[in-house]
Amino acid sequence: MSKAAVFKLILSLLLVCSASALQAGDEASWRAMTMALSADGRFLAVHYNLTIPAEGSLRFEHEIWLYDLDQPLTPPRLAQAGDGTGYRLLFSPDGARLAVGSYDGVAIYRLDSLETLFELKNSELEPPVDFRWITFSPDGDYLMAFTDWWSQDHDMHVWHIETGQLLARVDAQRSQQWIERPWLSPDWKHFVRWHADGDSAGTVYTFDPATGHIRARAQIDIGGNGGAAFSPDSSLFALSTRDGVVRLYETGDWTLKNSIKLGEHSCDELFAFGFSHGGSLLAMTCRRDYRLSVWDYESGELVAQARTYGYKPRFTRDDARLVLGTRYSGIQVWDMRERMASTVYPSANPRLHPNGELMISIGPDGYVWIWNIALERLQLILPRFAR
Repeated sequence: MSKAAVFKLILSLLLVCSASALQAGDEASWRAMTMALSADGRFLAVHYNLTIPAEGSLRFEHEIWLYDLDQPLTPPRLAQAGDGTGYRLLFSPDGARLAVGSYDGVAIYRLDSLETLFELKNSELEPPVDFRWITFSPDGDYLMAFTDWWSQDHDMHVWHIETGQLLARVDAQRSQQWIERPWLSPDWKHFVRWHADGDSAGTVYTFDPATGHIRARAQIDIGGNGGAAFSPDSSLFALSTRDGVVRLYETGDWTLKNSIKLGEHSCDELFAFGFSHGGSLLAMTCRRDYRLSVWDYESGELVAQARTYGYKPRFTRDDARLVLGTRYSGIQVWDMRERMASTVYPSANPRLHPNGELMISIGPDGYVWIWNIALERLQLILPRFAR
């Protein structure tokens, strides 16, 4: 029996066993919805939705649990529970804090004690803020969120976490079509204000989080309305344009570093980027034509292209593999060392461990599955713990 056949057989058995054993006796439907992994790979926060039968109707609750992956079989800690859906989980860069944001509000917890360090409720704010779109500053001292785009006020808000003080409100000129665009670079030194008309991409500003002061630095006028992304170290900025060109800028002086034409038309907001960690590769997916492209932006060479249903490409920390979530067919893992050979895993919502071998995902049974993608095997299914 071939290696692929053995792998498929094992997965089939795991699916049957997990569906029968893990869910047996559960009165409520209990499913993981989203996750966050700390930068060091130790802590995993999981948001679960519970659907509970209640006198002929259904009641919905949420639970957010914190797992220590260094001790995965020890009981996790409950961070938050209550009503509601649509949560964003985010660890601070130093791994000391966990933010839980929703449309109702945001709470930030200390990881060591799960003590609430900072909390805001939308019922007490005017105008309301959409805390499903939050970002920590690199030092973890500040939190950024945007005014709800339904309102007429589209400001960017910055709070100092220790004091709870609102330090700045910056007019972001934010609109619905740019809701998923990057605004602050990972180092919080560059702020992008997107132009609403779509004829030009936007204006880049330097940004001071303590004062909210911005100063115009560069104008990107390339007729762009596609995807955009900063590199993890904030040194590069990629943008796709309406005419099918991808352009890469160096953020030191905002000069054009390189460009490549991938097609006749843009993928608009369905275009996504993923930078390699140690090399000069940029992975790009277009969900309009199901295309994955890998570009070496130093040499200008198009390294690989493949047809895929994947999106949001991410390299493992060692750049050995490229991971893409898909809408219908699981998670695709492409081996960058073996001519783009791919393996499909029956899961969703991938999170990559910094060791380059582990991938945390949500299995088809709603539980959290941990894969060893170097060995192509399921390593662990995190158990459910009751409150």
